[in-house]
Amino acid sequence: MGGTYNGCANSASVDIVVKPATTGVTASASANNICLGTSIDLFAGADNDTLISTLLNEGFETMPTPPVGWTFINAGTGNPWSYYATAHTGTYSLAYVYSTTAPADAWAITNPLTMNAGTSYTISFWYSIAGSSYPEKLKVTVGNDATVLAQTTTLWDNNGDTALFNITWEQALITFNPTTSGTYYFGFNCYSNTDMFRLYVDDVEISSTTIIPATFSWTSLPAGYTSNVQNPTGVTPSSAGSIQYTVSAVNSNNCSSTASTTVVVDDCTGVEENNDGVSIDVVPNPSNGLFYISVDGINESSVMNIYSVTGQIVYSEVVNNNGWVNKRIDMSNFPKGIYFLRISNDNITHSKKIIVE
Repeated sequence: MGGTYNGCANSASVDIVVKPATTGVTASASANNICLGTSIDLFAGADNDTLISTLLNEGFETMPTPPVGWTFINAGTGNPWSYYATAHTGTYSLAYVYSTTAPADAWAITNPLTMNAGTSYTISFWYSIAGSSYPEKLKVTVGNDATVLAQTTTLWDNNGDTALFNITWEQALITFNPTTSGTYYFGFNCYSNTDMFRLYVDDVEISSTTIIPATFSWTSLPAGYTSNVQNPTGVTPSSAGSIQYTVSAVNSNNCSSTASTTVVVDDCTGVEENNDGVSIDVVPNPSNGLFYISVDGINESSVMNIYSVTGQIVYSEVVNNNGWVNKRIDMSNFPKGIYFLRISNDNITHSKKIIVE
């Protein structure tokens, strides 16, 4: 069957923006094995976000018309700033062309920029000269108005040298940290000697850098603990067992990542009543620090930990199934007080209080 068919079709699209999650998230506890009733501190960390905002970006492509908001001042009898078809990018750059009769005192002052105290700003620009035998001079200043008199603070002067000698483009980076919030103007002052050659400035950018820390929230499994403090202190588990503390770190994009730490809580009150055929005998107890431990009913290697009353492990050893007859433990150099002996493997966990007198 032949023929011609005409039809219609509809289409649609959707843009999905995938924002980055928080990176570098960590979680830890001041102790991961404690006795019931002992408090711990929790610690969280995450990478900060860095927000870069551009306040000014000028490539001088409008020359000979000055950039919008800029002020050009010739404060001497040399030549003013002009432009030249030698550029770092684009076609033109800001240029000072030599005078045969007078030194330069040419100013190019930016438009007003609102800046905040406590924020770090970066002034970046590229510069070069026309001939290394004709050194040029340039300084960058800041002030509270677009006048020469108001440009009271020098931020950069010949890159720390007596003059500029580079015939290839180099980048200058200046950090400015205003002590008060307000309006600021930045000046580019060519003050080259008489009868030099040409100085070029291009791609001026002024940007702010803001550090944004993550926000934190803690939960636990089993449930029962929550906190919105990054590093909560004095956390006291309410029951024995294994507790997983999880922190969620949310970044400036409202995206989150998590990390966890596990704390094992032992009741540390005596021999556990497990009815599993295991018995532990510690003699003498109390003692001057020399104990003999005998265990019946364990037929595999086990971990023996001794805890202080604050939950810190002060002694740890793996003991095989043949080592539980009158095993000698010397704690005579330990401080006097109460300790908790804990023996565990994949099948059992038993605890017993011991005392050093």
